[in-house]
Amino acid sequence: MLSASSLLAACGGHAAQTAPRLPKSDAAQLIALAQTVAQNAGGDGCTARGEIDALGAKARELVAAGGVPLRLRAPLLDGVAALAADAPACAPAPPPGKHDKPPKPHHDHGHHGGD
Repeated sequence: MLSASSLLAACGGHAAQTAPRLPKSDAAQLIALAQTVAQNAGGDGCTARGEIDALGAKARELVAAGGVPLRLRAPLLDGVAALAADAPACAPAPPPGKHDKPPKPHHDHGHHGGD
């Protein structure tokens, strides 16, 4: 999985002063989401996918609002897409109410009214 620093490398970095930059508050939001993804990537795949979806949604929101400079848009969205493509699989939960043991057979002990 991509690290938070590689995902957002184009959004800051060591370039010249005239290089486009993300506003600090926007970059902080993306970094926080990316760090959450990185911390939880090895755990539950469904949780990781949800966090990656949240990161992608925030990135698209910032791009749509014009908060991401033009030269940074493609690297940011491409990085998020690469992260999503590398996300762990989300295993479906077992169906509710299913048990591993088969039901016990019903035995007729002659307790049903007869004669």
